[in-house]
Amino acid sequence: MNPSSSPQDAFVGRKAEMSAWENVLTNPDGQVVLVVGQQGMGKSILLKRMASIAGSHPCLKCSHVIYEATRTDAPDTTMAQMLDDAWHVADVTQKSFDATPKRLEQWRSFLNIFNIGDLVLSLRRDSQLSTRSQFLAALEKISGRISSNDRLLLIVDPEKYMPDGSADTWRIVTKNLPDKVKLVFAQRPDGQLISNADFMRLNNIVLVPQNKLQEFDDSEVDELISLRQSYINHPTIVIKDAMLKYNGHPYALGAALSLLASGSAPDELPSDPIGLAAEQWKRAFDIGGEDAWRLMTAHAILEVSVPEDVALEVSQLEADDIRAFRQNTYLNSMLRDEPNGTRLYHILLQDYRINQLKQEEAKNWHRIAVAAYKYRLQKHDNLDAFSALRLPEHVLKAEGNQEFINCICQKCHHTLDTLGLIDELIGLYRRALELVEPQSQLEAAVLTNLGGIFQARGALNEAEEVLKKAEVTERQNNKGDSLVICLANLGILYRSRGNFEQAVSYLNEALEISEGFKWHKGIALASGNLGPIFRRKKQYDVAATMHQKALEASRHGKNRQSEAQQYADLGLIHLEKGEYEQAEINFQSAMNINLELKNIQGYSKDYFNLGILRLRRNRNKHDLEESEKLIKQSLEYEEKLGRLENITWCYDNLGIIYYIRRDYETAEEYLQKSKKLCEDKQFKEGLAGACANLGGINAERGRRQKARELWNQAEDLFVQLELHDKARLIRAWLDSLPDEQDS
Repeated sequence: MNPSSSPQDAFVGRKAEMSAWENVLTNPDGQVVLVVGQQGMGKSILLKRMASIAGSHPCLKCSHVIYEATRTDAPDTTMAQMLDDAWHVADVTQKSFDATPKRLEQWRSFLNIFNIGDLVLSLRRDSQLSTRSQFLAALEKISGRISSNDRLLLIVDPEKYMPDGSADTWRIVTKNLPDKVKLVFAQRPDGQLISNADFMRLNNIVLVPQNKLQEFDDSEVDELISLRQSYINHPTIVIKDAMLKYNGHPYALGAALSLLASGSAPDELPSDPIGLAAEQWKRAFDIGGEDAWRLMTAHAILEVSVPEDVALEVSQLEADDIRAFRQNTYLNSMLRDEPNGTRLYHILLQDYRINQLKQEEAKNWHRIAVAAYKYRLQKHDNLDAFSALRLPEHVLKAEGNQEFINCICQKCHHTLDTLGLIDELIGLYRRALELVEPQSQLEAAVLTNLGGIFQARGALNEAEEVLKKAEVTERQNNKGDSLVICLANLGILYRSRGNFEQAVSYLNEALEISEGFKWHKGIALASGNLGPIFRRKKQYDVAATMHQKALEASRHGKNRQSEAQQYADLGLIHLEKGEYEQAEINFQSAMNINLELKNIQGYSKDYFNLGILRLRRNRNKHDLEESEKLIKQSLEYEEKLGRLENITWCYDNLGIIYYIRRDYETAEEYLQKSKKLCEDKQFKEGLAGACANLGGINAERGRRQKARELWNQAEDLFVQLELHDKARLIRAWLDSLPDEQDS
């Protein structure tokens, strides 16, 4: 053990636990392992030792990744971090969480050992699916690729407790856990998992130890003293006598030995863990002064492992100061490096300091943390998931319930939505609903936003339920702007369902209210969503008027993203009318804005639109080549974003390009991909298009029976979607198809 090692680095005893862990590793079944023990019993160090033992196993190839989970981290947040880290290492650049070097190193080791980076790249984010479903799909694919002697260990070390309801989500994961995958959780005896009867009834759960971690016995205490003795200037017999009062309590023993090593007298050692924590804080001040105190207090307030830049902002110290502190053996022992960053090495130290702060003093520290996370979000173009998830926790403690809700709506919603962390966003809004007054304006605003999230995911029944509830409250309060957003979301919902009459009714009302008090955002929202309905009906002049109105409102409201969307929609109108030059001008205008905003969702669609324009125009070979290039560029972005419906449109149009070239095999390959994805996700319009185009290929190749089946399916779908022009076109193709057998 080197002089800079922290008390938690010393591992002794636990032979029964190690034996049980060996049995878990040799069993190929998918299992969940619970390491159960009271606070201070050494759960975290045992988890690290278990990972180390697995990594050096003589017969198995084991790889592990360790995660923390805070009291507010939903299981979906932890799963999303796991998926994002794997994608990051496999070189998927669009991610949600900034993975730390240590976690990336652990994932990189796993992917390299098992040579499955290509498989991880195939696991694209799908905003239509829950994070849990994506997580299980990823584990299933990984399990299918690694050998019978390989193991993936995902270790979760919660800070105190998991959020309420965690057991229900982890139970579903545990029940469906594939072979060769082990999930390992630290738990207190009253933790969410161990105390949930339904969870504990599952037959693939293993307790290590069988009951719970106990205090060290005499031989284990002697072993620990032996490991630390060379750094303590007292005889062994004196040290042993001083340790007797701790009755083998692991945290107390480690803290007391650290204090002895830093110069404390044996007879001055406090007799209980809380007293030891107080003495550790006092010693940190004696050694490092006010600056050390600030650094440690910052980590106590931040609660979780944080990157260095966050610790610097909150402590208001310089990087050189922190590096100097960490050169001191004792001060370094107060901190613990984790995959997510650095934190206080034990929760007892954190709790002690927080309990010592006066209420206003604690609020001031949380305000500094709020400013730090807001700055970090701004620095990362509002695309930093870690900051978006931690910011509201400090807002809640610094500024109260209402500001917590405002923070979710105004600061975090865009970030988490853009990054595809929909389950995490839903979790925050559900917490917000617990804090608002029923039937209040604030509740209606939360419900409206939640309805919009459900709608984007395609959960239209859930969206309608919460939006209708919000509508009742909004109409009672007659609050203009929030009522407009609620009505517009309902209009968009009914448009998605194909109920255009009801959609127009809601959107027109939203537009009328917005124009009444000249609210530019509402005008852009309502008219911008009315436009596609009229374009679908081929009422191009009305559609163009709506988008022009939305464009002007977006400019007045300085909403550049909405402005880009209106240019794109106007371009689609010109495209459908065959006015290719004007369509290209509009698409390029949208592209320029989205590139300026670094809005990947926007410019990915712009690449697609420009590609479709060249495909429709198709004046020469160059147009077709450019179309292919642009749509493939869009496909690359869409696959990284995980927007599956857009992926199907890319596949479909690439199929058309190869169909035009009479490369039927490649065309059919792309169209079959589109068809399968549309069937899986129930994208009716995309499925109709894929069937129509596949029918054309089969007709060209003389497979008339198959062509007829596909065109019949396409016709039925277009009728259901009320796209009667397209249905009539398919009927004409069917009528022209010869009745004779396949040629």
